[in-house]
Amino acid sequence: RVRHEPLLKSLAHYLKEKPQVIAKMVPLDVLYTASSLARMKIFDPEIYGLLAQNILLNRKVSAKQGIYLMQSFSQAQCLENGLVEALAPILHQALQRGGKDPNISDWVVALGALSSVDATPAVDTVCEGIIHFAMEQLNRNLAISGLNISQLLRA
Repeated sequence: RVRHEPLLKSLAHYLKEKPQVIAKMVPLDVLYTASSLARMKIFDPEIYGLLAQNILLNRKVSAKQGIYLMQSFSQAQCLENGLVEALAPILHQALQRGGKDPNISDWVVALGALSSVDATPAVDTVCEGIIHFAMEQLNRNLAISGLNISQLLRA
């Protein structure tokens, strides 16, 4: 990967100076931006706040996108309950549909991300749903990878 510090700083500065760029992003763009920033270790709360605001206003996010948004925000230590509570109904609906899309690995990622926020009724409901789904997988003797098991134990 190319890691050019001046370019990264310029892009971060640009995003802060031009919030309309983030405001016009579709959810997939927000996800890619958040995950790229986290991967490049650019943990700027102001930028993540703008990205969260986009999602809070847009809400046309799939459950899988919501999970990986939470993970990116969590990696950057910028995941806040407001974003989680906005995504909770989407995640809860996916779990009620059987939880197969997203798959068990995705749900394990979600549980890990959710472990970084304060407990609220919405957070607790999603966590309980994920745990119930994982228990169903185990009870039906469906394969759960060693990595997923270790991440479940860690969360």
